[in-house]
This record gives sequence, structure tokens and C-alpha cells, in this order.
Amino acid sequence: MGMARLFFQAPAFGVLDECTNATSVDVEEGLYAHAESLGITLLTITQRTALVRFWLPAGPRASKRPWRFSACVSAHPLPSVCS
Repeated sequence: MGMARLFFQAPAFGVLDECTNATSVDVEEGLYAHAESLGITLLTITQRTALVRFWLPAGPRASKRPWRFSACVSAHPLPSVCS
């Protein structure tokens, strides 16, 4: 249902949190390919590594600035004070 909403709304970005774990890899690949064809950039939280070809090593393709990934450690639970 979440993927159907994503396709219907067609946002620039979509965050997927374990939403395709109950599907087979071939169905998951079709879902990712369809999102890509709609121009939706996916931020994915998953335990699977079957669809590495959809992953980008550093941020969106259109980005002119490099992205930096780092650990976020905070003594304050809310709001986040990580930079």
C-alpha cells in the first residue's frame, strides 16, 4: 500500500523503511525500477542487498555538492543536535 501511495503522489523523494521485505526480489526490483522511471529518488532502509544497482554512493545524481555521511552522537534525544 505504501508503494502505491508513493507512485500516486510521485514526490521528488521517498523514504522506504523495510517496505519491500515481504516481496520477492523480482517484484522489489520492479517497484524500484518504476520509482526510478517516475523520477522518485528513494532513501531506503533495508536488510537486503539484492538491488545494489539502484543505490547511489553519495547523494542524488543532480547534486553539485558532495554529501558527507558521519555518525550522529547526541546527549539530547529530542530535538537532534547533530550537525
